[in-house]
Amino acid sequence: MTQLQIFMPLPRLHVFEELQHPHLTLSPPQCELEQPEPPITPRQKELHAAIKCASEIAYLVFPDGTVEFRDGAKDNNLAQALTAVAGVTENDFLNHTLLTMPFVPTSFEVRQRTRKGDHDLVTAALEHADAALDAIRFNLCRLDVPEMSLGPPGYLPDKGTFAVYFHDTEQDQGRLIAHPPANPISMPGIDVNLHSVQTSSVDPLIYNTYQPGTLGVRLKRLLRMYCQSFVSPSDEMKILSNVFAMDGCLTPENSKTSNDFKMFIGMAAADTVSGYRREYEKFRKFYNDVRNRLVHHGKHYRELGRDRRRDLFYLQGLVHLVLENLTKSANEDFQTFWDTVLSLAKQNP
Repeated sequence: MTQLQIFMPLPRLHVFEELQHPHLTLSPPQCELEQPEPPITPRQKELHAAIKCASEIAYLVFPDGTVEFRDGAKDNNLAQALTAVAGVTENDFLNHTLLTMPFVPTSFEVRQRTRKGDHDLVTAALEHADAALDAIRFNLCRLDVPEMSLGPPGYLPDKGTFAVYFHDTEQDQGRLIAHPPANPISMPGIDVNLHSVQTSSVDPLIYNTYQPGTLGVRLKRLLRMYCQSFVSPSDEMKILSNVFAMDGCLTPENSKTSNDFKMFIGMAAADTVSGYRREYEKFRKFYNDVRNRLVHHGKHYRELGRDRRRDLFYLQGLVHLVLENLTKSANEDFQTFWDTVLSLAKQNP
């Protein structure tokens, strides 16, 4: 397998010095480092040199203003053509926070450049980087304040495209791929400022690998769906996507009633038998008064006459409690864990 380093701009996240997260590095914009203080570090010079060669692709000129896509043709590769059309340049990387991380594509041919191969490669890299940022979202973002959303990594709002630079460490060469979004992207606000790196209780869900059938597999998916909901375009979608995610990820296929799911969430949020009843009643009421009215009565959230901030705060806090408490048991068999938790809940009606 080919070992790559990927670089992509993060317009919605601002760092003031180089920060190390597990498996990734965040570097401040180069434009701010041209001042006498602080000086450019050797590491930042390396990044500058690595990204600079990407501009060779960005400035390709096609004769007569036409672009011809021929799969496998080195001089007319899709990656080169799309980058030239999008107008992505070196400055798009250096003027924003820069994310750097290793990436090992498992099923894509990196050096045989084809249209489909490049599409699959850049899509996998963007998903890989997006998941790695979930700890920052978990710690800093808020469902009720869309301005606090990171947005997807690599996306350049002013050009309406993604941009990823791939560096082949074995051959010591790289190339830049620009990739238009497949779906509309919400990028509200200005940016999120990050002054230091903080550990997160959900870090194991991002960086660990769990055996099939374990609770951890389901929690990893729940975390991804939760963090993706920050850029949902409406309150209805934020609420429903998170309730559906908890239901789908934390309910076994043989569950007989939705009340079993509510009891499980009550136990997961409380993390103790003594606090179970309170959390169960709160979630059951929210489920009936909000989720059911949105789904079964076709209501818009604004028609419910509820306190938006309070509801989104409650939902975010609930997902946090569930993820934080259950992560400690991520290696356990899910069905066994479900049966144990549900048995405790039914013993304390």
